[in-house]
Amino acid sequence: MLEKWRCLLTETKIVYKWMNELSILNSEQLLEYENQVGLLLPSEYKEFCRIFGYGIFTKYWFNIECPKLTNPGRKSIPHSDTRAAIKDSYPYSEDIYALLDFAYIFGVGDGFTFFLFDLRTYSKVDRSYDIYVLDDERSNSLYYLGRSFFNFVQDMCLGERTLSEFPTLINPLGNSNGDPSLCGEKAFMPMPN
Repeated sequence: MLEKWRCLLTETKIVYKWMNELSILNSEQLLEYENQVGLLLPSEYKEFCRIFGYGIFTKYWFNIECPKLTNPGRKSIPHSDTRAAIKDSYPYSEDIYALLDFAYIFGVGDGFTFFLFDLRTYSKVDRSYDIYVLDDERSNSLYYLGRSFFNFVQDMCLGERTLSEFPTLINPLGNSNGDPSLCGEKAFMPMPN
């Protein structure tokens, strides 16, 4: 299963600004996080965290977070503060408010764009959740992206799906020039064809 991620990684240039490693998590760390917060993470998301680690995809400036482990004896900061801030930012529909109550936010886009898993939709078949993007800044819309985290990274973060299906997610004032010096600690750039 990890081979598809390794292949995708070989097609990606990684630029480090303040570090010289991937900052990946191992299986034990991911299990520890799941036990701390009391949820199952999607299997492909855990694979991503084991191969890529967190970072910014510079094509559209999507920042994908991996779980943050806390010090022993300390609980993780719940997503409730972030979810509450999002809910207070705009008068959404009741469906979006309900989704935010059960959302795990795994990434952000340029501006106020949030990528999330709907924790109500876990399936043992694919060991995943429904994936959504909430565009809080430009269209105040919620879009369903599918269930495969691998496809999300391949098509939305590195591919052309964002441009073709969801152009409102691209900041028109844009940092979309792909300049890795504008990013944080680690950036992922598609290799030129």
